[in-house]
Amino acid sequence: MKQARVVSVMNPGPGFGYEWKWHADDGKTKSPKSFAYFYECVEDARRNGYTVELVPAGALNGGMQLGLK
Repeated sequence: MKQARVVSVMNPGPGFGYEWKWHADDGKTKSPKSFAYFYECVEDARRNGYTVELVPAGALNGGMQLGLK
C-alpha cells in the first residue's frame, strides 16, 4: 500500500494557527485541501488509498521529556 505523511502548515487566512495536510512519500500526490483536525487529515489520506504511520509524539524527540511547565 502507498505511504503518506501528515504535516502541519500555517493557516493562510486571517488570524494565527495551523492546519493539517498530507502528501505521498513519493511526492506525486498531496491533499487537495487542509484540515482543522489531524485525524480528519489521516482519514482523508486513507480514503485516497494511502497508509499513514501514526507515531507517538514522544518518539519524535527520541523519547526525551521536554520539561515544559
